[in-house]
Amino acid sequence: MYPFKTDINRVFFAHWNSFRVGASLPRLKDFLSRPEPRVQSNVVIKDIAPNRKVHVRLHGTRLVELAGADLTGQDLIEYSDTPQMADDLWTFQRAVVDHPTGFAALKHTVTSSGRKLAFEELSLPAIPFPGGLPCVIGCFALLEEAADNDIVSHVLTYSDAVWLDIGWGIPGREPPRTARADLRRAAGG
Repeated sequence: MYPFKTDINRVFFAHWNSFRVGASLPRLKDFLSRPEPRVQSNVVIKDIAPNRKVHVRLHGTRLVELAGADLTGQDLIEYSDTPQMADDLWTFQRAVVDHPTGFAALKHTVTSSGRKLAFEELSLPAIPFPGGLPCVIGCFALLEEAADNDIVSHVLTYSDAVWLDIGWGIPGREPPRTARADLRRAAGG
């Protein structure tokens, strides 16, 4: 089992896993109809469009507070600070739905007050609604508390990025990435 750094992501992973029947992926419909109150405010659901767009379907209330804006309906590729971060985001989220696999990483950020913070990101695939775009259910948890009214202004880098084996192995070849992300297989999946 991957050693999550936050209780929120441990609970989130267990909740996601509870919707699996055998080796199948959870259905988005089930996940939305039975939210886990301990993590729901940290959840983001993303539709992965084929035209290099990552649309936010749901942006949890805690994430809205931290971002200073509700990103629901936004394309996260356009919201990325740099082309390299947009490339990383696209590569990682696309691999989650194409393989399927899980993805965990630390995202290093800076707040409006200049304070550096890190989030533990967990991204997992789900079966979309019939005819819907492939989707990723994610959870972001701060490693330490942010000050009141201190919003995340920039995502600087990824680190400690790993693929999580959720039953189909991990991508055979690591996707192209920038030097900021060090992808490796998580010990024990």
